[in-house]
Amino acid sequence: MKVWLISADMGYGHQRAAEPLKFLAEGKIISIGTDDVTSIRNRRKWARLQNTYEFVSRNKKFSFFGKYLYKLMNSMQAIPSFYPKKDRSKINLAVKILDGYIKDGLYDNLIELVSQKKLPVLTTFYAPAIALDYHGFDDIYCIVTDSDINRVWAAKDSSKSRVKYFVPSEIALDRLKQYGIPTENIFLSGFPIDIDEIVSATELSVEDRLAKRLKTLDTFGNFYKLHSGSVEKILGIDLKNITPNDKPVISFAVGGAGAQKELAKKIITGLFDRLQNDKIKLNLIAGIKTEVRDYFRNLTEKSGAKNTEIIFADTKEEYFYKFNKAIGETDILWTKPSELVFFASLGIPIILAPPIGAQESSNRQWLRDDIGAGIIQQKPKFCGEWIDDFMKSGKLAEAAWFGYLKVERNGVKNIVRKIEKWRQNE
Repeated sequence: MKVWLISADMGYGHQRAAEPLKFLAEGKIISIGTDDVTSIRNRRKWARLQNTYEFVSRNKKFSFFGKYLYKLMNSMQAIPSFYPKKDRSKINLAVKILDGYIKDGLYDNLIELVSQKKLPVLTTFYAPAIALDYHGFDDIYCIVTDSDINRVWAAKDSSKSRVKYFVPSEIALDRLKQYGIPTENIFLSGFPIDIDEIVSATELSVEDRLAKRLKTLDTFGNFYKLHSGSVEKILGIDLKNITPNDKPVISFAVGGAGAQKELAKKIITGLFDRLQNDKIKLNLIAGIKTEVRDYFRNLTEKSGAKNTEIIFADTKEEYFYKFNKAIGETDILWTKPSELVFFASLGIPIILAPPIGAQESSNRQWLRDDIGAGIIQQKPKFCGEWIDDFMKSGKLAEAAWFGYLKVERNGVKNIVRKIEKWRQNE
């Protein structure tokens, strides 16, 4: 099966979801906003949107204009309370704006491309799916990239929409129902993660790596005392025979806009003695932003911190590969609650930095309250102390275990199988 695989150049989330599915792509992954299928006029329009998003992400706390734009952006992305459960299909301002963009021809070049060859369309961004639906296409599939979503993810006349959705959480599934999408057009698939690439970093299965992680993060054996029976039964591994890693690996990842890079300075301060004494390793994941890479490099050089590694790439494709390799050896992931919350499915506990935007606030609540795999960061400059305490108490090991149990990790396989099943039934 081949598909028109479509993403969007808006942070990392939409493209991260597309990358593990690139083997399905007809030609290549189409990136809305920067690709050849977008006209020069529309590329400029998209660039303005992207630049505004990145400015807001980096400056929401540092300037009056940044604070104002953040409030405006957040109001546009606002997600209503889940309760009471009721019909929420009434359109909002974001839906009206998207409808205007579609009628103004923002996606006409994409429509011309997919008209050339009749293939299924699989997109990780809502707008192309809704635009194609508006222009009469069918065989359209959309991957939701957050645990909860705004009304803009569903078409204006949602009950008649032909778009079929893959969602990473029960909340997103129920939310789409509230927005008027027929139940039969929604499937709980999980977020697509390239498990094979991650496993290749250590040559250990997800389960074997989790077993080592649980022993590494449970320094006083408190988690083992409570949960060893269920862990050994579910994993099929005798934890008594597992040797913990010499030192835990913490990976700190910034988003596509480079927001929150300044946290790294406090993290290095908090972990400094442990880094110098070979008690811990720190990955600083810079993505593709050279200014973030240079900031991290200056931090490590000036501080003299040992046991640190900077993860940087020139392209997003290379970055996703390097990120997956780093995640393969990671024991604790520290990041804002972006799409990275779904990597908890591998049994990795996540320390949650402050959210940026309504969808990240929802991701944080979902991971922390519903799943139990996320832990809100304490004061970063004292992180060595509270991370030690969380390892002694078994809190980090427990978060790792809950993520593995409660978050679907086989998104790639589930998406491929369900598209084939949906198409067979039509």
